[in-house]
Amino acid sequence: VVYLDSAGRVPLDLSTAPHVLIAGTTGSGKSECVRLLFTRLLQQRPDATFCVIDPKKIDYIAFRPACEVYGDDFTGAWYALQYATAIMNRRYEIMQEQGLRAWSPLFLVWDELASLLDTEAKKHLLPVLNNLLRLGRAAGVHCILATQNPLSSDGIISSQTKANCPTRIAFRVAQAVNSRVIIDRNGAEQLRGRGDGILLRSDGTLERF
Repeated sequence: VVYLDSAGRVPLDLSTAPHVLIAGTTGSGKSECVRLLFTRLLQQRPDATFCVIDPKKIDYIAFRPACEVYGDDFTGAWYALQYATAIMNRRYEIMQEQGLRAWSPLFLVWDELASLLDTEAKKHLLPVLNNLLRLGRAAGVHCILATQNPLSSDGIISSQTKANCPTRIAFRVAQAVNSRVIIDRNGAEQLRGRGDGILLRSDGTLERF
């Protein structure tokens, strides 16, 4: 459980939120939220495996020693996705052979999602990511994804992506249409920035923090 507010009144139970999608403009608190989640996971799940994709190359340097895979370009992102996929596929084989269903978690953390997914890269990376989102939960593979502008993430924040990430966090966005992309309704465009956010839980309820 990670508390999104300093008062400890807005918990996020990652066992019921297998994947989390986060959006917000520069200065909204998006990357700080991702780092908060990362820090708490490191503290609470020392058995976990972490794969990080950090296109800005600096935001997660401090976490690099804790990462099994750390990538900051297309090649690194491809390797991180393939590494997570290989583990997921192997776990499915074990489930079929032995019926084992308890796994140490693997977290794929990808900030600035859209920055590596230009037209050419998207056709290679996005299908692998969507496959992880679709099948990862049963194999203990969890994705934390963040993007600056969900509307400009052309084809990335698709209905398929949203269906597999029912838990979403919106920080301040530029326009109401961006808010509707991430939390299915207006509101995030009116947030104050600097950590003012809205949590959409998997059951459809909203909480501001």
